[in-house]
Formats: sequence, C-alpha cells, structure tokens
Amino acid sequence: MYEDFTRGRSQVMFKYLPGAVFLHDSRYFKVNNLNLSKVSFDTSRIEDELINFITKWPLNLKIAEEKSISLFPKDVKKYYFGEIQEVEYELFPLVFRCRLCDNVHEYYSIESLKNDNPTLNCVFCNSKSSLKQFPYLMIHENGDLKGLKVINNGGNSFKEKYNGITMNDTRSFRTATWYNKKKNLNLGSLGANITTLPITSDMKRFMSGKHASDGDVFKPAIINIVNLNNEELKVRKQNSDFSFIQLAALLELDKVNKIDFNENFELQESNSFAMKLLEAAHNEAEKKLLQKVIAENMNQPYLLEDKSLKVDIENFLDSIKVKLDDELVDLVNNDRLLHEYLFSIYESEGKTVEDKIKESIESEDYLQTEILEDVKSKFMILGIEKATLLEKFPVLTVSPGFTRKSPNRNEVILNPYKQKIQGSVQTVIPTLLSENEAIIFKISPERILKWLKINQFIEDDEKSHNKKESELLLYFKTKIGMYDPAELAEMNLKLGEKMDEKMLSSVIFQLIHTLSHMMLNAGKSIIGLDVDSISEYIFPSSFSYAIYVSKIQGGGMGNLIAAFENDLNRWINASFEHAQLCLYDPVCKDHKAACHACSYLKFSCQHFNRGLSRTLLIGGIIEGKQIIGFLDSKVNN
Repeated sequence: MYEDFTRGRSQVMFKYLPGAVFLHDSRYFKVNNLNLSKVSFDTSRIEDELINFITKWPLNLKIAEEKSISLFPKDVKKYYFGEIQEVEYELFPLVFRCRLCDNVHEYYSIESLKNDNPTLNCVFCNSKSSLKQFPYLMIHENGDLKGLKVINNGGNSFKEKYNGITMNDTRSFRTATWYNKKKNLNLGSLGANITTLPITSDMKRFMSGKHASDGDVFKPAIINIVNLNNEELKVRKQNSDFSFIQLAALLELDKVNKIDFNENFELQESNSFAMKLLEAAHNEAEKKLLQKVIAENMNQPYLLEDKSLKVDIENFLDSIKVKLDDELVDLVNNDRLLHEYLFSIYESEGKTVEDKIKESIESEDYLQTEILEDVKSKFMILGIEKATLLEKFPVLTVSPGFTRKSPNRNEVILNPYKQKIQGSVQTVIPTLLSENEAIIFKISPERILKWLKINQFIEDDEKSHNKKESELLLYFKTKIGMYDPAELAEMNLKLGEKMDEKMLSSVIFQLIHTLSHMMLNAGKSIIGLDVDSISEYIFPSSFSYAIYVSKIQGGGMGNLIAAFENDLNRWINASFEHAQLCLYDPVCKDHKAACHACSYLKFSCQHFNRGLSRTLLIGGIIEGKQIIGFLDSKVNN
C-alpha cells in the first residue's frame, strides 16, 4: 500500500515516534511501533533526569491521585532504553472520499481495509485507486487519538450504509458537515468521540477535532543531556568545597586547573587538610615553617598567602552583598546544566578562539592569526564573550513520552511509549547519542546585566560590576539554575510588572534562546549543513548555548570546525542581520517577532520554538512595555 522512506534519526526523535501522525506522498500515516536496539552505554545519567522529569508532570500526578493509575513505572529498571533502527507506520485516518464521485468510505481498522479494499478503489463508481483521505481526526488532552465517526444511512451492507454520504468540507473541522447528496439532506457536524483513556476530574470526556497536519496532534517531550561521567560527578559532590570549585571554574579563576579538571577536587581536599594544619600552628614561626613545607611538597604555593578558592569566591560574593548560605550552596550543587557546561568546556578538550590564536602564532600561520583576531573584535556585535570549539560534544537526546493539543505540562497528560519487546509490553525510551563537533558561545554577563538595568527589569544599583561580579550577581539574583528550561520557555513575559526571580530567569533564557536561533538560521548557508542537521543546547545558568551537529552518519565532516576557524566573522555578521528583519515584517515584528520565516526550526529545537522573540534583540513592545533590544548600540556601548 505504501513504500518505505528514510529520515535522519534526529528527525525521527521529533516527528516519527509512536503516536505521531505525518504526511508522506500525499497520504497521512500514524507511527505505531519502533524497531529498537538496547543501548550499550551507561544509562544512569538518563535515569536520574527521566524520573525527575516525569515526577514533575502535574496532571500525571493528579491521575495517580484520583484514579490510582500510574502511567509510568516508578522503577527505572522497568524502562527499555533503545536506539531507533526502524520506524513502523500505517495509514491513518481511515475515512476516505472518492476523487470522482465524492462518496465517503469508512474503515474501522487497517486490517479491514487490507482485506476489503487494499487498492483503495471506489466501491460506488468502481474507479481505481481513487480514494483520498479526509485529513481530520479526534484528539484529547489525555493523549487519545481516534478517526472520524461518519454519520451514515444505517443498514447492513457497506453500500447501504454509505451510499450518497459525502462531506461538505469547508477545510475547518468546526464548520464542515456530513451530507447525503442523493437525498439532499444535511446530516450535521462531523460529530464527537468519547475518549476511553483515563482523565482527571476536571477534564471532559469528549474529544476535539483537528486537521491531521496540525502541530498539536503530536508533541514529543524531549530531554537533552550532556553525557558527562555521572558516577564521577556524584563522587565530586562529596567534596565539601564542591560548590566553590564549580563557581570558581565558571568564573575561570586562575587557580582553577583547566588542563586536569578533576585535580581541582583532589587539590581542594588536600588544601582543606593543609589549612587545618596551619590553624593548629602554635606560633608564627611554626606557621611559616608549615607554609614552606606545604608549598614545597603539596604544590600549593598560594597557601603562603593563606588563600583558597573558597576565600576567593566569598570575596566576590561580599562585593555583591551575597552570602553563600545552605540554600545557595544547594542551588549550585543541584544545577545540572552548570555541571554539564563545565564538563563540556574543561573536560571535552575544548579550544577557545584564544587557544586557536596561540596555536596559529606557534605554527607561524599569520593569516589564521589575523582571521581569529578579527573574530574577537566582532564578538561584541552579538554580545558574545567567548566561543569554544569541541570536536566531540556528547549529547544524549531522549523522549520520555508525548502529549497532544499542547506541550504545556499544566494542560495535558504525558503519555509513555508502550510496545511489545521480547514477548512483554514495556515502557520504551527512544534514545539518541550524538558525539559530533560543537561550538559553545558564552554571552557576556556584563552585557546582560547592563541590558536588564537599562530596561528596568532589575534594580539599577548604579554600581559598575566587573565580569566576575556580574556573573555571580545574575546567577544568585535570578537563581536561574533552579528552573527547568522548559518552564522558562513556556512563560509569557510580563515586563511591565515588578519581576520575580522566575520571570527574570525567563527573560534571560528567552534572550539566549533567541540568539541561538538567529545563529542557527543564519548559519545554514555558512556552515554548509542543512539546518535540520544542526541543533542547539542551552546552558541558561552559564549564559551560554551550544550549536552542534546532530546527525549521526558522517558527523559534520569538519563543517563546524571550518566555520570556527575561517567563517565565524561572517557568521556573526549574518546572525546580526538576520535578527533585524523578517520576510513578514512588520506583521511578525508586531506579533511576538518570531515566526517560521525568521526564528522557527523544524527539528532542532527541544522547546518546539517556544520562548523566542526578536523583540528582545532589536527592541519593540512586549506586553505593552517598550524595551531596548540587547543588540542596541546603547547596550553595546
């Protein structure tokens, strides 16, 4: 009945998971099964985030409370983590009309269609392969999906039931009606179906109608995770100075060992021991002797000045009037995306533009030096502080389930993917590991802070803060590391009111998210890769985003590396210009300033193009408040 076709694995994760409806070769299909191979790598990193993600879904918790039904297993051992090898799909929906006589044909299952009419011929006028689907179906916020119910004539045979029945198709589910053309009789609206899946007490059982191409028919939940060493992270967290070390690494303090990052945690343990020895000294002479021994034998000369990373961080915090109490220590310790950022920067063999300049000077490649020096001078155009190239960026993309009608966790139920594996029904977690090249762009915290102050999003203390103070001030003032990026993407910005921590965090996240999309859309002609082959990964608490090659076979073939070394200047200029104008301006600019022509991505955005607005970059009105854009010269100067 239909041919096979191919799609990239990253595209499958966004559009072709079980329950998805898609258009191919002028017909609609529904994915019903995945051919999976069990992952061969450690899944502990995914398991922690998976359980955390599921347990934060309010309507699933409500179903469990009201109906005593748990849609997802609580034990991670009951999940099947698999890499997708093949997708199985079938024709759906199964209500057709004849292109010639317009008569309706309704089938209740793919099996009955295969048995009764496999070639899709018209039963009434006998024309061959003339049946075309009606592209409407019924969905519910609990995840249910059904075809249309045709109002027929009654009777026993197929011809008796459907003879003369047609649809007055207005291309809108709400206004289209069933019609008997032989009796010239209007049979009423397309009707309604009742869901058979569990619902919460405040949900109606009736399903709503949608066009099959509507994006709300299927919304996969997507989690992106940097595949750092989970067990090693747990060991590091046992270090009492863990939060101070992470903050020091974020600020890039000179004392941080950037070559062997793991040594920072070992060093701090010996440092604590050394400090206790110094405190136990009976007099100055004994203290000086101990300092000399420590400096010579423990390779910690800075102890001669009685300083540590903890002391340095506390000094910075004093300058912005913040005390690192237990709550803020927990904030740092539990900031997954901060740990992922530091792992990517320091433990994935990353090289900054500065590193590349040093390499080119050493190799006497003066043309390369000139190109990279010019790039540094152009960073300010987009507010970039630094860019780091990674030849291997290990990203895990997993989908714990899907929703219909909306991706908002407060409006819909999250449904698991269930299918038979080795004879038993299991909850499957489609998993994709990508280890291709990436560039991490860090936005200047000083520039962000200035922008927030100019727009009165944050109180202006009329004090000039340096880079490190700005970074810590924003981190602790907003507590951005405690919020799920999906929540920040979903928030409607209310900029005319006094802003709480979450709203401030959302403004910063959406600013970074929009910058990322501008670079992705502008970069497709420069990088030499289709935009669907590159993806984004946002680190909100470090004010950074990564652009990485997401396709599996062939990697990026060095495209991002070449862009980093030779075309970063042109890419930055193109991104700035891309932000300024949309094909649909002024309409786009006056309505959120984000659309498919300037900002949206088909497969590369895990937030499904939520939390985007060019207004944040170029200025304009959001919710009645006039704002100055982040790219405005007033902020840049």
